[in-house]
Amino acid sequence: MRRVLASAVLALGLVACGDTSVPGELTQEQLDFVWVGASGPSGPVPPSSAQALFDQNVAPILNATCAGSGCHSAPGSSPIRFLPAAVQDLYASVLQYSDKLVAGDFDKAGAQVLSRVAGGHYTASYTPAEVALIQEWLDAEVLARVDLPGVPSVTRRMMSEMSGCMSRDDWNTDGVALAWALKETDEGRCQQCHVNGQGWLASQDSDRVFNVLSGPSINPATGGLMMEMYIAADLSDPAAPKLLVNRGLLERAASGNAQHPAFEVDGDAMTRLQRFYFQTVLRRSTFQCDPPRFEP
Repeated sequence: MRRVLASAVLALGLVACGDTSVPGELTQEQLDFVWVGASGPSGPVPPSSAQALFDQNVAPILNATCAGSGCHSAPGSSPIRFLPAAVQDLYASVLQYSDKLVAGDFDKAGAQVLSRVAGGHYTASYTPAEVALIQEWLDAEVLARVDLPGVPSVTRRMMSEMSGCMSRDDWNTDGVALAWALKETDEGRCQQCHVNGQGWLASQDSDRVFNVLSGPSINPATGGLMMEMYIAADLSDPAAPKLLVNRGLLERAASGNAQHPAFEVDGDAMTRLQRFYFQTVLRRSTFQCDPPRFEP
């Protein structure tokens, strides 16, 4: 820890002298200097009286629909492994991942547990009757929570705080947007397909990309924040939630197994993103953040 803080102080000294970049590859100490914890009230989203409806009608649907490929079952952390070994633990797991499964507020219009499958999610599908049962449970959750105090998810709270710690100057100086826009795949540059998003935003307009990633914009491909394309939450340790460079998403795309052109994850673009992430965490640790750019 002392060595990590020493690296942070050294980097802060560079900032004070007007050099906001960290030249070359980051050291292992800098790579290990990560965002941990969320500001504001802590604790999981509380259960509600609608749990019985979930256990009876929805849990069997999710287990039958999502467990087949093993994508969402333990072990591992990416994609989210929300299917526990014991079905009685599924409700608690859904609440833990509420921002990624039910849009954080259980609104059936935006709940990813419906929209992802309806939009075509690998081989997963629901029958009309199953959709009706899931919607019935979501409506019951909304009604049950009217009198409960709002508890923003840990992911949303961390990302809200990070939005105020992200520096436009660092982003532009590090050239993160340009590097990813021009990154080569075996079918051309990233910006050819992703200039307007499509699961990943890649544009040479650095200010535009910064505004989208640091704001409350929602990614229509996932239902999550656009920031999650570059920075994602790791909730594997509930006592120490983290925000990390979203390497898992990049590695899945780079493999070429998801109908995506293959590419090398590591290289100049990744180094620039890691550098910007380090500088953002450093700003937080040295109390240089602005207020959040959006509410959780």
